[in-house]
Amino acid sequence: MDNAIKYTPKGATITVNSNIEARNLKIQICDTGIGISDKNKKSVFKRFYREEKSGNKQTGGNGLGLSIAEWIVRAHKGKIKVTDNPGGGTIFTVLLPVTK
Repeated sequence: MDNAIKYTPKGATITVNSNIEARNLKIQICDTGIGISDKNKKSVFKRFYREEKSGNKQTGGNGLGLSIAEWIVRAHKGKIKVTDNPGGGTIFTVLLPVTK
């Protein structure tokens, strides 16, 4: 959510959806921001990785947020992935198993 806020310009949208799908809690954060290149989608979950290399103090960050998010999701036996938003921007999808 933090990255969506940082990299989605004013006037664009951020949407959070959740539902139960195939015995998983599915959470999606969709934005119409700047997006992530296909080449860099493979790296966004690596520690200290930042696509934006300028050291922009406005966006801040150390490149740890998504690697920590992935660690937490995997610790709960879930999955996290990043895809393009068809309308522009990015979709992060988290699937967490639901048990009775």
